[in-house]
Amino acid sequence: MSVRVRFAPSPTGFLHIGGVRTALYCWLWAKKQGGEFVLRIEDTDAARSTDEAVDVVLESMRWLGLDWDEGPGVGGDHGPYFQTKRTDIYKEHAEKLVAAGRAYRCFATKEETAAQREAYEKEHGKKGFRFRSPWRDRTDGDASQPHSIRFKTPADGECFGTTSFEAPSRCPTRSSRTLSSCVRTGSRSTTSAALSTT
Repeated sequence: MSVRVRFAPSPTGFLHIGGVRTALYCWLWAKKQGGEFVLRIEDTDAARSTDEAVDVVLESMRWLGLDWDEGPGVGGDHGPYFQTKRTDIYKEHAEKLVAAGRAYRCFATKEETAAQREAYEKEHGKKGFRFRSPWRDRTDGDASQPHSIRFKTPADGECFGTTSFEAPSRCPTRSSRTLSSCVRTGSRSTTSAALSTT
């Protein structure tokens, strides 16, 4: 199995030192394992992402000597390497989820969502808010109008499932820290996941 690691900075300003650390760890791991280091620009924050900030990220990476095997200016088989240029790919998969009943179109406005959050926080405090869309079980919305696509998780109770990661057999799967280090290393490890939806 070939190692592929990805660093996906958001071009909203200067490259943060925490991002540099992450990029360095990924780059070192790829080099040690004879793998590939992929750079993808996470430019989905339209209000703050700028071309100048993209240039700053790329120049900073070059200055640090963190060359990438796939990404902007280099290309590769898994592009495009800007999130905003992958929209058609995401739309295709989102439509498949809607068609399968695993997601739904939500036409709730930001104001409606904010009002629901505010009402919840007055009664319960800031923790635990979960937006309950009035569109979850409706199909009468006009898909040509602005909307978001939300996962159709169970309305109440808990979701249980199994998630598999590639990890060495010697790697225990009890903590999230262990799981994250296992994910990077290479053979198979499985853990059960529970997500509370209440």
